[in-house]
Amino acid sequence: LGQDIPDYPLYLLLGIIMFNFFQQTTTESTKIIRQNDNIIRSINFPRESLISAIILKGLFSHAWEIILFLIITLFFKTPSPTICLYPIVLILLCLFCFGASLIISALTVYFVDLENMWIFASRLMWLATPIFYTIEGQHRLFIINLFNPMYYFITVARDLMIYQRIPEMWVVVGIISYCMLFLLTGLFIFNKL
Repeated sequence: LGQDIPDYPLYLLLGIIMFNFFQQTTTESTKIIRQNDNIIRSINFPRESLISAIILKGLFSHAWEIILFLIITLFFKTPSPTICLYPIVLILLCLFCFGASLIISALTVYFVDLENMWIFASRLMWLATPIFYTIEGQHRLFIINLFNPMYYFITVARDLMIYQRIPEMWVVVGIISYCMLFLLTGLFIFNKL
């Protein structure tokens, strides 16, 4: 699959690292409200802090994975000054995952089977996201991925950390748009439910 992709091992590893952060935080958020229902009923505190804790836990794990990735980039001799921009992408990814986790955690309280459905849906999303393949020259896959938020995050991260270039503006706008959309929608749904 990766014969035509430059620096394929880095391409693959970064895609896996980015998607795992998303999948880990959102999947864990499906359980958090039901697991802590006694605490929620007995103590008055901002419920969003439970989701924030999941994001921070995932961020800590992600930081170690990125450090390992940076060490591997030294082996492939592709360190880049644009790597310094990755923390901006990571902050936006955290906000996106926070919003998505708020939505999923609030809906799981009312739809218990959503936990299993989300695990299945995230696996389908894994296959649709160009993690281990490229979508260049594949028009249908490109159109599908325009509706896939993780496509934007992974593309920008690869541009900055592997290919040493500033991402195209439409991809950056996609990241910011999906981030704000999910964050605002997540806060609204979570507070309503």
